[in-house]
Amino acid sequence: MNLTCITLRECVRIKELPSSIGELKMLVELDVSNSGIVELPDLIGNLKKLMVLRISRTKMKEFPHTIGGLEMLEVLDGYKSWDLTDKNLEGIGKLFHLKTLNLAFTSVSRLPPEISRLHLQKLEVGSIDLQQVPPLPSSLKFLAVQAMDFSLVPHPSSIPDLEHLELYRFSNLRSRYHSTRRDYDSKLKAALMREQPFYQLPSHLSHLKLKSISPLPQISNSLNLRVLHLIECPISHLPVTPGLMHLRELNIKRCESLEEIPGLSLLRSLEHLELRGLNRLVEIQGTMFLVIGVSAYLLTW
Repeated sequence: MNLTCITLRECVRIKELPSSIGELKMLVELDVSNSGIVELPDLIGNLKKLMVLRISRTKMKEFPHTIGGLEMLEVLDGYKSWDLTDKNLEGIGKLFHLKTLNLAFTSVSRLPPEISRLHLQKLEVGSIDLQQVPPLPSSLKFLAVQAMDFSLVPHPSSIPDLEHLELYRFSNLRSRYHSTRRDYDSKLKAALMREQPFYQLPSHLSHLKLKSISPLPQISNSLNLRVLHLIECPISHLPVTPGLMHLRELNIKRCESLEEIPGLSLLRSLEHLELRGLNRLVEIQGTMFLVIGVSAYLLTW
């Protein structure tokens, strides 16, 4: 009865929890990640002191309808639980202590409108089924979204204190291995026909990671940007301006159309440069400034 933590990580033969778990009034953390658990008992809603619930990489399809009873919950992690849907997800609107919500690489199609009332600091969400996303909490510091169509996602510029932003666009079959090819291809074709938004970035942003995003947001005046990752973005050149003078890490991977990166010599604060899989890049100008202390990986083959 005095248990405060239960971890069943990678216990793949355990398929369910006993309903008596609802009697563990002192339980603070429950972790069933990578286990065989396929559902949580409804009596889990009795765990009034539970602060951390991790169900990542499980076969769970839905949250228990009592999820809103976890009134002290701060972390809810369902990362890569591919079958997890938004059924009963509206219950998270009652979790006013929730700070971290991870629903990345799931089958969640909608976020409940109640999410805008929460004081979330970190939100990760995404699936090929993701539809209209409601206004997000202005308290967010970290936001990662995976989607096919970003015209359905609110502009991050509406989150004034956002520091870390990741936008990942599903663009190939490898992104959704359990989806049928026909289903994926039809959704991708429809998404490609819709014009994608041009994002304005929050002024406090320090980390920006983009995958398969086009057009790129305006980054030239991002004075606080410290880390920039571009992966599989269809761009022919990446102009570097004095506005990126505080950039410390630049990572560009598999941008197969990229031919030039003018202005590298302006990045006086750069400490890490990685260029990988840039098949059309024939010249790197401005690397004379790379002095001792700067790690560089120029892998273009």
